[in-house]
Amino acid sequence: MKYSDLNFDSIKKLNKKEFILVPVGSIEVHGPHLPLGSDLYIAKAFTYLIGEKIRSIIMPSISYGYANITKNIFGTISMDFSILASYIYNIIQNLINSGFEKIIIINIHKDNDLTIKIALTKIFEETNMPILYINPYNDFSKFNDSIFSNQDNSYKETSLILASLEILNKKDIIGKIRFPEHKYKKPSFLKNLLDIGYIRYGYTNEMEHINPEKKASAEEGKKYMSMVVDEITSKIDYLEDYIKFLKNRKKIEL
Repeated sequence: MKYSDLNFDSIKKLNKKEFILVPVGSIEVHGPHLPLGSDLYIAKAFTYLIGEKIRSIIMPSISYGYANITKNIFGTISMDFSILASYIYNIIQNLINSGFEKIIIINIHKDNDLTIKIALTKIFEETNMPILYINPYNDFSKFNDSIFSNQDNSYKETSLILASLEILNKKDIIGKIRFPEHKYKKPSFLKNLLDIGYIRYGYTNEMEHINPEKKASAEEGKKYMSMVVDEITSKIDYLEDYIKFLKNRKKIEL
């Protein structure tokens, strides 16, 4: 069920027990041939697969994200950090005011992480309502070795992009693959710093963010997505338990 397809009468009849799924993406360069909306398409594909297994309403996508790492590459569109946090906050606040409780954010774009967490933390502090945020790319690294055989992030992400485009019937938007003379690797000093902590960096050309991967596998991508979706849907009902727990605790405190 899509939120945008509902009308006044149909949304009033809902019992508000449905899961609300909010896909969040970004518009940024992914190599020379993959679509600018790659992160969005992965989020939408995960949302679609999860929505098939649970009673849910899929919200219109939040297409734009905070894409600071790639903002200097032609084609990327990056939202201001605080504007994006406020945008997400306002959408969730409206859903809560409409009576929805089981709200889930789906995002794989790493630069959106902190923005989303800031918005959801503010919601929780003001309403005592926990919003579940799932990053299917980062939160399920335990499946990496069994699926991607220790391949690098470019291979993994490209496989997920190819899989998502197949799921969404959008394979035809992939461009012609073009390879650089030398595969981009982060400078050793930067890689070593990232191994021990966080430090800001940025890309300057289309070959740096997601190296073109000739052998990336849509089948491996779909296998990973299936395992992640099974894991999510096996535990997702605990969100309702947590909401009830918080409500009961609030009553006791009062």
